[in-house]
Amino acid sequence: MTCPDCEKLQKRVERLEKLVAELVNENKELKRRLALYENPNVPSSQRRYPSHKRRSAGGKRFPGSPRGHPGRTRQTPKPDVVKEPEWNECFNCGAQLGPPSFVGHKIVEEISNPSPKLVIDFLEFEGKCGECGANNIAPHRVRHHSTGERLAEAGVRGNSPEG
Repeated sequence: MTCPDCEKLQKRVERLEKLVAELVNENKELKRRLALYENPNVPSSQRRYPSHKRRSAGGKRFPGSPRGHPGRTRQTPKPDVVKEPEWNECFNCGAQLGPPSFVGHKIVEEISNPSPKLVIDFLEFEGKCGECGANNIAPHRVRHHSTGERLAEAGVRGNSPEG
C-alpha cells in the first residue's frame, strides 16, 4: 500500500539528503580554513591566504602631499636683536680684515616665561684675508642657557642665601 505522493516524496528526500551531504562537506572545508586564521600561535603577519592588494587609481603612491597642493611654510619672524660676531683680524696671520664677502643669518627664537618671546638674528661672517688669502669664517656662537641663567639675566631673585 503506497500512497500516490510517496514516490514523489521519496525522490525529494533523496535530493535533500544529497544536498545535506554536500553542505556538511562544505562546512568541514570552511571550518578547516577558518582554523588557519583563528590559530593563536600564528602571528597575523603570516597569513595563509593573502588578501588582494588594492591599487590606487593613480598608480604608485609617493609620501607627502599630492602634486599641485599649495605648500605651508612658517614665516621667518622679524628679529628683535641682531648680534654680530668678532670680525677684526685674520685667524691665520692676524692681519686686519675688510668687510666680509658673505653674511649668513641664524634666527633663534628664545621663548621664556614670564617674559615675551625674543627673536635674535645671529650673523655669521665669511671672507678671505687680503694678506695671506686664508678663508676666514666667523660664526656666532649660540649659547644655550640654563633656566637659572635666564632668570638671573632677567633679574629674578631666588631663595639663595646670596640674594
